[in-house]
Amino acid sequence: MRSPVHTIAIFCTVIWMGAFVLNRLVLFRQSWEEETVRWNNDNFVTNEICLNTTLRANLGQDYEHICHKAAVDSKVGPVWRATHTVLSHTHLCGDTPCTVLIDHFLDTLSRSMAWTLAVLTAVLLLIIIVGVWFGTRRCTIPTTKYDLEHTRLSIEEGSPTVYNNAPPTPRKKSTKYE
Repeated sequence: MRSPVHTIAIFCTVIWMGAFVLNRLVLFRQSWEEETVRWNNDNFVTNEICLNTTLRANLGQDYEHICHKAAVDSKVGPVWRATHTVLSHTHLCGDTPCTVLIDHFLDTLSRSMAWTLAVLTAVLLLIIIVGVWFGTRRCTIPTTKYDLEHTRLSIEEGSPTVYNNAPPTPRKKSTKYE
């Protein structure tokens, strides 16, 4: 049985975690709505304005930069941008946002380490695939069936081919409960 202090600590932790998750979900929903509007605007600029020569001429000299930026931004979906917004506003380890920590961790990985991890992953996958393949196949090793009754009788009779002509050992009849 738990003590009342233990129960109160668990209750407060669950309430705090629930409030944190709810806060992140609200932030995600707001960011998702904003990024959806932005994504629709970028698609409109890319598909309608940049493809129309008259409208593109009205943009002036910066039409290449505007069209390129809209084309690049329209390739990233609103869900990914909203997730990035949530991660950049989540500070689990002090004043540093999670996205900065993730970027810093990825920057510390060198190419050689990434290649090493990729090779190790490939080797492990190969071992697993080979293991599954051999596990599903039955090995067909030829086995010889022995006649146990004939072998037992040969040993008891003192057959010259068994145990280099050793005399048979007397067998004691066993009972069921020995």
